[in-house]
Amino acid sequence: MQDAPAPDPASTGWMPLRHEGFILHIGPMWTKPEGAHQLYAIATDERHRNHNGGVHGGLIAALADHAMGNGARNANEGRAVATVQMDVQFLAAGRLGDFLIARSHVVRLTRSIVFMRCEVSAGDRAVATGTGVWKILGA
Repeated sequence: MQDAPAPDPASTGWMPLRHEGFILHIGPMWTKPEGAHQLYAIATDERHRNHNGGVHGGLIAALADHAMGNGARNANEGRAVATVQMDVQFLAAGRLGDFLIARSHVVRLTRSIVFMRCEVSAGDRAVATGTGVWKILGA
């Protein structure tokens, strides 16, 4: 596991993702290669607060969905995918100020479906795991 980056994630090799739509409301989101995989991350702040003072589970789920969806797309040569089903298990509370990192892995790739899993962490602390199914569009 990696420690949280310096206050500027770019100084530790993270690249900001350029997005439209929903991600603009929760981001910026960051990416960084790790071996054959891409990591995705969000630096949490007050916008991400839940009613208990921690990071909202919806943000953690959105990060996991993004990481697994991009992993599914990358696994099938960049063809568009859509989330069919996703489960998230929350292991520990995310804390405001955490740099949440999502690592996704392909479990199985078929001609029309990609099965994925994901881990979300803050430094050495596991925050959530997830699994999901992505439909390869047009397949």
